[in-house]
Amino acid sequence: RDRWWGSLVLTHDDDRSWTAGEEDALIAVAEMLGAAVDRNEQDRLLRDAERRHRAHIEAIPAITYIENVDGAEPG
Repeated sequence: RDRWWGSLVLTHDDDRSWTAGEEDALIAVAEMLGAAVDRNEQDRLLRDAERRHRAHIEAIPAITYIENVDGAEPG
């Protein structure tokens, strides 16, 4: 979500370069990790919003009325 939150560093001891396939695999892993972190944050935000909504609804003084809409007299 366009903000810096950490880094993933991979190193190796020899002088060879990463192959294109290895770079693609590392990019895919980094994207999956980023998506997992973002999903966890979205889940946390949703739980917080639900908790606030529930607290607001429970704080509203309300009476529930039940009306017979088919016109029949209640028995």
